[in-house]
Amino acid sequence: MPATGSPPRPLPGQSMIALLSVVVGPLFWLGSLFLLIFGPSSWRERATFAIVVAPPATLLRYFLSKRLNPLSKRFPIGTYTANSLAVLVFAVMALLARNPRSPLGCAALRGVQDGFCGSLSTISTLVVEVRGLGTGDSYRYLIASWIVSMALFTVVLGPWVWSDDRGPLCWER
Repeated sequence: MPATGSPPRPLPGQSMIALLSVVVGPLFWLGSLFLLIFGPSSWRERATFAIVVAPPATLLRYFLSKRLNPLSKRFPIGTYTANSLAVLVFAVMALLARNPRSPLGCAALRGVQDGFCGSLSTISTLVVEVRGLGTGDSYRYLIASWIVSMALFTVVLGPWVWSDDRGPLCWER
């Protein structure tokens, strides 16, 4: 039995799974990158851009959480930052999508929204962290997240929405 305070022993096969993840994960990412570059153009809009940009966003979210969440036990700053950054990037991509230069550019913008922003901000992480906070802290965290998200959308997309030039986004055409 391990001594008190020592890290738990890995389960049988856990080290092999971790090794496979480290080796196979990047290989699949490279495969999706090659598919994006050399695959049929009809796939680009639907999936390949999102597949290529999602893993870097997941890693960014992980590192933000590991680096910033320990700064406060009552407010997960890393996850808050990741979610707020995802909202900002999503809004900027929507703004850029009103006047794309090409169908490929439109597919790339949509891929960033679906893949990068979707992986950077996950509701599951938010729910886990809210459940770990006290009642008052969880309400403060949720309200702050909502207010900042709405403010970012309003600042970035508000002028476009309120203008008379509100054409559809490139994927709505």
